[in-house]
Amino acid sequence: MSHPYPDQDLAEKVSALVQRGDIDRGDPAYGVALAAIDLGYDRLTRAQRGLFDRVVGPALAALARGEPPARMPSPPPRAAAVAANGTVAHAESANPWRPIREVPEGHDVQLAMLVDGSLSPLAFACRRDDRGWVNADTGKSVYVSPSHWRHWPGS
Repeated sequence: MSHPYPDQDLAEKVSALVQRGDIDRGDPAYGVALAAIDLGYDRLTRAQRGLFDRVVGPALAALARGEPPARMPSPPPRAAAVAANGTVAHAESANPWRPIREVPEGHDVQLAMLVDGSLSPLAFACRRDDRGWVNADTGKSVYVSPSHWRHWPGS
């Protein structure tokens, strides 16, 4: 018996969290929330479940209790500034995107690809090894052609 995915109820709640400013679309927690919508919580990796439990779950609980947003909604996203060295950052970003040619070896990073002129980040940590890019949690190959990277939160 298959589970009725995607979870429309969760999708609506996550959309409300984004509108309230509890989660930003570029955050790894947003990507994990999308994965939970599509796959279900039980099919998330251990790291994804941990991030869901630390960020998304409490925000969903606050939403259900009718509490105000944890932070004020962000202004609409501004176009990212691309520096001469290829770094992409918003003025408020403490974790800017860097060109893929500068990725450090042996570190967990978040990868992003340019899609229609905007960065599209992956929702899980990756690491480069002798095979190419792998999911840092599972060790399975990830077949992507990233253009940018940034430090994975907590690494």
